[in-house]
Amino acid sequence: MKAFRSYLLPALLVASALLLAFWLVMADRSTRSSGGYDLTAREVVGFQSTIPGWTVRKVPIDLENSTDPNILGMALSRKDSLPGQGSRFFVRLVHGYNMPMCMKIKYYTVEKLLDHGVRPVSDLKLQSAFRVGGQTAEGGGINLTTVPPVQLWRLTSSAGTVSLWATTMIRAGDFAVTPEDISSMAFPRVETPEDPNWVPRGLALEDLKHPVASFQRWWHGRWDGARWDVLTFLRLRPPAHGSEELLSYVTRSVVPDVKPENETEVIRDLLNTHVAMLKELQKWRKSE
Repeated sequence: MKAFRSYLLPALLVASALLLAFWLVMADRSTRSSGGYDLTAREVVGFQSTIPGWTVRKVPIDLENSTDPNILGMALSRKDSLPGQGSRFFVRLVHGYNMPMCMKIKYYTVEKLLDHGVRPVSDLKLQSAFRVGGQTAEGGGINLTTVPPVQLWRLTSSAGTVSLWATTMIRAGDFAVTPEDISSMAFPRVETPEDPNWVPRGLALEDLKHPVASFQRWWHGRWDGARWDVLTFLRLRPPAHGSEELLSYVTRSVVPDVKPENETEVIRDLLNTHVAMLKELQKWRKSE
């Protein structure tokens, strides 16, 4: 028994050293294995769109960075409108990400207005303000019979500016629509909004004054950065970013400012633009 005890401590030290060495090797391997996306902005550089009544302008995107989840950005302005008037929208195609959570982190208030053809439908009552299946519902006026699966959101910034967003999840291979909920995407996923005044700088001497609060802040930062995944937290798996298989297709209103009296009109223009640009993307993808 005495001999066993004399070997116990050295054995624990050796086992700890081996475990640490294994973790360092696997963490380094995990870091090196995280490559770029197969579909990048360079692949769609030849896409051109013409939508009657609209001026379409591409937004510059980094073509050299294969790890950038952004694929395409376009600004649409209605033609023949006076400066500062008319409708303007921004269309974005990006590797699948959780738009509602992303905007909540940026201190936006996010309200879901519509689930159309999306699973799971969290609240069928959300469709009560729209015209569904050609039958007018209370407060209707928008026909969704020809609209692909789409979710509609109202976002309010911390300054009180209101905008409307339409989102559809499409396949990266052929840009075909899917019934997936954009909120099901793994990135980003956090427990609390980011503190805009917090700068990650590691542990400092002043953190020892409030060790519990400092540890909680560090823990939340690491855990959120790992997307609530244990292996990612241990650095044994690369963190989940945008999906490789699914793309988030997002259209948001820029002008005019959304108010109760013009919201229905903005929604109609938003959905029409969302559908028209999606058809252009699908047609181009098929030709490619």
